[in-house]
Amino acid sequence: MVNSPNTHDIIEGHQQRFGPVLAALHKDSVDFGAWSAQSYEQLLIQPAVSSLIITEGEKPIGFLLFSATQYEAEILMLCIHPDYRRLGFAGQLLRFFIAKLRDLTIGELLLEVAENNDNAHKLYGNFGFEKVGTRPAYYESSGGKKVSAAVLKRIIT
Repeated sequence: MVNSPNTHDIIEGHQQRFGPVLAALHKDSVDFGAWSAQSYEQLLIQPAVSSLIITEGEKPIGFLLFSATQYEAEILMLCIHPDYRRLGFAGQLLRFFIAKLRDLTIGELLLEVAENNDNAHKLYGNFGFEKVGTRPAYYESSGGKKVSAAVLKRIIT
C-alpha cells in the first residue's frame, strides 16, 4: 500500500545526472512520446531549468520539470508514475513549487496541457490555473492524431 503524500520527500534536481531518472519515470507514465534521458540531460544543463522529484523512500515516483526566470516560471512536465496517481502526489508537487515561487517573488506560472487531458485540467483548475490560449495541433498521439494544447496561467500571490 502507498503511504499518504505527507510521508514522501521532494528533492530539487538541477544536475544532468537526474536525466535518466526523469526519462524512466516519463517512459513508465505515457503510452507514446516519452522523452529520452539525453533530452532531459540537455534541459537540465540550462541554468533556468530544474526539477522537483518526489520519492517514496529512495524510489522516485514523480517529478515536476520547470524553467524559471526572475518574473515567471513554466512547468515543462509534471509526471507521476501510474501506480501512484490519484493519491495527491501531483498536488503535493504543485503546492511545494508554488510556495517556492512565492518565496522567490515570481509572479506568474504557465504551462501547456493537452486539451483532452481531463484529469490534468481538473488538477490545474483546483490550483487556480486559467486558460489563456490554445496551441492548435501541438501534441501528437500514438495514432498520429494531432491534439491541441491549452495554455494555462496562474498568478502567484
